[in-house]
Amino acid sequence: MALQKVTGITKRWLINGLGTVFVFLALLVAAFILLTRNYYYRGVQSELLSYANSSADLFERYIKGGNFDLESGLRDFVANFQDKEIVEVQLINNEGAIVLTSTGFGRSGETAPDWDGTVTGKDNTASWRGKSSVGENVMSVCVRISEKGAKTAYGLRYVTSLRLVNAEMRSATLAIIAIALAVLFFVMLSNSYFVSTIINPVKEIGRTARNIALGHYDVRIEKRYNDEIGELTDTINYMAGEIATTEQMKNEFISSVSHELRTPLTSIKGWSETLSELGTEDEEMTKKGLKVISGETDRLARIVEDLLDFSRMQSGRFSVQIEKMDLLAEVEDSVMLYRDRAKREGITLKYMENARVMLPIEGDRIRLRQVLVNVIDNAIKYSKSGGTVRVEAAEIGEFAQVVVSDTGIGISDEDLEHITDKFYRAGKNGGIPGSGIGLAVVDEIIKKHNGTLEIESDEGVGTTVIITLPKKQPQTEKETV
Repeated sequence: MALQKVTGITKRWLINGLGTVFVFLALLVAAFILLTRNYYYRGVQSELLSYANSSADLFERYIKGGNFDLESGLRDFVANFQDKEIVEVQLINNEGAIVLTSTGFGRSGETAPDWDGTVTGKDNTASWRGKSSVGENVMSVCVRISEKGAKTAYGLRYVTSLRLVNAEMRSATLAIIAIALAVLFFVMLSNSYFVSTIINPVKEIGRTARNIALGHYDVRIEKRYNDEIGELTDTINYMAGEIATTEQMKNEFISSVSHELRTPLTSIKGWSETLSELGTEDEEMTKKGLKVISGETDRLARIVEDLLDFSRMQSGRFSVQIEKMDLLAEVEDSVMLYRDRAKREGITLKYMENARVMLPIEGDRIRLRQVLVNVIDNAIKYSKSGGTVRVEAAEIGEFAQVVVSDTGIGISDEDLEHITDKFYRAGKNGGIPGSGIGLAVVDEIIKKHNGTLEIESDEGVGTTVIITLPKKQPQTEKETV
């Protein structure tokens, strides 16, 4: 079976995490081997130096005593060396040749590689490590001994095998390598479990996200951990719920808009056919029909404008043109626009002129007129006959404020939280026509003016809409918004 290619988080873990641990352990093992080797070799060298210094001190006392034959004394010392089972001692002549050993075997032709080093070495000693003539790993320490003023010098060379030392070092090396491998295995085991707790949920999140992208908004991820992965799971589940809600609202919006479009189109078509059949004989009927057609055409125009504004908001092309404008005049005109309609529907429309004189503000006249018309239209639309709609305008320091209140059906607390969301229709508007994007557009326009939109409402009592706008816009907003 072919091995699966390692990719993604697992690959990064292998390279970054496990790779780092492996390099660290390798360096640790190498450092341990080097330190162990130095420790053992220094121990052997120290022991051999002890022999060499002791013998050098011994023969120095003999020489100072006088009447001492150095060569004979050295030969006797080598021949009668007590620790020859552990260390071999060799007698070296002036040319560095080995002339006698404590083992009793001569080594004619062999020279001591460390002999020349005794001339410059500390305490006339020199050490050497390498292979003997028979291929054995050995270490030696050679000490130069001579009578004062004599041209001829001799040397005692202490040699020991490194076989046991190397065996100890191999055991220690194998032990540390075994420990390092055990640590590496434990790290792999623990980390693989840890990585799996990340990879598996991430894969599940990926599958769920793909299902959501395909339109399956009811799928959810089981939350297993109270950590960042758990937070991501909650976020994905929340996102799926919000998308499902938005999708439902969008479908309702499409259905609502379709109905909104069908009603005026049906009226226009019906009256067009009626007027066509009547001709111009019934003047009163003709005027009535034309008035209905004009009103329904305006209604269609508002729906189309809402759709265009929504499209601009979605594409990021929704903009405002900032200039000096008379907000008070726009408020007055908007109120005048709805006086006749309010009167026909039995609603009292009051305009409280608290600010007879208001300095011009910086804003988009057309867009702010759209805001005022939308808010006043909603106030009248959701008020019953006998109700009251109040419109007030005032200056508050560096801000201008418009307040529209009504005694209509009000908005529930649940709906109030989403009232400016796209497609949202509070309580399905109680059967009252509406696209569900009017207040979303209003909120967007006010935000573009760096203002605030506050909506306060008591269900069954009425609603108050507070629009607050800065008199002056920031310089960057004036240049391009």
